[in-house]
Amino acid sequence: MNSIIRIVSLLILGLFVLCTKVDFNNPLDPSGAYDPDMARDEDGNGVADYFEDDDGDKVINGKDPDWKNYIKDTVPPKFSMKGGDEVKVNRSTEDVLKKYTEFKNQVKAEDAKDGDVTNRITIYPPEVSTLVDEIYSVIFIVTDIDNNADTIQRTFIVYTPVEIDTVGPRIFISPQLDTIPYNLGDSYNEPTVSAFDVVDGDVTSSIKKTGAPNMDKVGVYPIEYTATDSSGNSTKKTIYINVSPETSEDRIYPVITLIGGDTIKLENGAAWVEPGYTASDNKDGDITSKVSVDSGSITGSNRTNILCKVMYHVTDNAKNSASASRFVLFGTIEVDIPPSFYLDGKLISGETSYSLNLKSRTKTITAIDKDDKDISSDIKRSGDFDSAKTGSYVLTYSVKDKNFVEATLKVTITVVDPNKDTTKPVIKIKGNNPDTVNVDSEKEYADAGATATDVVNGRKDTLDVTAEGTVNLKVAGTYKITYTAVDGAGNEATAVRTVVARDVSGNLLLKYGVPGKAPLATVNQEYTSFSIDGDGPAFSDIKSMSIDWSYTEYYKNLNSFSINTKSNQYINLMTSTNTFKSASPLVTFTGTGLADLKGTFWVTVIDDEMIWVEENGEYAIVWKQ
Repeated sequence: MNSIIRIVSLLILGLFVLCTKVDFNNPLDPSGAYDPDMARDEDGNGVADYFEDDDGDKVINGKDPDWKNYIKDTVPPKFSMKGGDEVKVNRSTEDVLKKYTEFKNQVKAEDAKDGDVTNRITIYPPEVSTLVDEIYSVIFIVTDIDNNADTIQRTFIVYTPVEIDTVGPRIFISPQLDTIPYNLGDSYNEPTVSAFDVVDGDVTSSIKKTGAPNMDKVGVYPIEYTATDSSGNSTKKTIYINVSPETSEDRIYPVITLIGGDTIKLENGAAWVEPGYTASDNKDGDITSKVSVDSGSITGSNRTNILCKVMYHVTDNAKNSASASRFVLFGTIEVDIPPSFYLDGKLISGETSYSLNLKSRTKTITAIDKDDKDISSDIKRSGDFDSAKTGSYVLTYSVKDKNFVEATLKVTITVVDPNKDTTKPVIKIKGNNPDTVNVDSEKEYADAGATATDVVNGRKDTLDVTAEGTVNLKVAGTYKITYTAVDGAGNEATAVRTVVARDVSGNLLLKYGVPGKAPLATVNQEYTSFSIDGDGPAFSDIKSMSIDWSYTEYYKNLNSFSINTKSNQYINLMTSTNTFKSASPLVTFTGTGLADLKGTFWVTVIDDEMIWVEENGEYAIVWKQ
């Protein structure tokens, strides 16, 4: 019987080998070589050794790396995937964790020898956050039994759409007249002006007014009102005040006052109750009874997320009419949200710029609408661009969504030659900048000059500097001296010194020769008395001042600086700001604890006195030993 079983097994195996074109170095791999030992039956039990399980681990010998005759597979598994390389999830409307699970399950792996090896895929990161917007580079790694590996990378983007308010406020002016008439000499009544924004609500406080009428001169005077919301959207409205020659005719319009304000916000579906109003006229007095009210859509049944307008009208006996509007917002109103632009996957808005090497590809511009749909194919570009020519190019991209809401993006691309020196020299201005000098203090301004350095291939070069501009020390004013340096590659750099020439004739600045041209010389002294020169505070509580300032070639330091008061209070002045080690030395006091000791003072030492001169020469504190 056993002989029959062995014969049948060998016949089946022989037919299997003869009837298939698969080579069996790797029995499931058509690229493998034929394995002549596959049909071998060493134990003579009628079953080929390849298909037996010698170690009982439920893996046939042919696929078990522990088998003595195992032939190792060298071909890695292959991935298959549903969906694209990138998936975006709106954190505010979608289940991020659920979407990430779907994202991971879209990837499968198959091995020619081991079959389905999806369960051998390792994913990093295994989980993502639901709390923050983030772009995840997700790595999928799979290995077969023989540790042949393959990897792929996909992108999982968690984001929250950015809502951009592009709708400006509405401006309401009462009376609602484009031109308001007045008689010559009349008193001007400022119109009631308010502003309402669908996002911010009442923005009346943002209104700015330009223009004013001259009630004593016949003419037409424009007055412009501008309202701005928190997103920077502005709206302008202009009215005209017509001042005509005096007449006995009543031309003054009535005034309507809305009780409760001209903007009211209510919950969706709330009942509308009129808060009330009054109307008065310069001739007819109280004419509230003549006011007519047009409630419009506010009386309808649809009071959900809607802005309603209530109109009030009144006319006096002289046929002068006035109107007022009240806006009532039920719930909230959705603002049209323009599409969003992405530059190489990064959200960008307004304008941006970047540099590009010659003949390189530009960054990718994409657009997503508020419904998270990719509308990049609708992007239109204007502006010339040539990546083969260095220079600066300005490109404008625009796109509209299905509701014709438009977004624009301005991109400045600078094409550079990576092998060309494009770095500008560095100019350092010597001396003070800005500098302050006194008119007639010297014959001509002594410019301290400037130095310029340039780094090329790690070598630091010194460049010539040219100066342009003059300072007229006969005329007070502000002057500028421009320094220019050009390196060997033609890169030009400029720097500007500002010089203020002040007329101090009869001024304490001239009397004490400040600002001085040299740093403050070394002084280590206690000054036990002082006097005030000019119209300055009395400083009646100050007893003495002590300073220890060292100025040598190697050591420049303020070691101590303080004031003692008559009430035995010690005030440390070390926290004050000073420029003692520079020309035009000065000191600035803040928060000293003495109400009058504040501001900036020029500092000088004359003989045995130290003088602090208020920066504009209003007064001086003369300290004496």
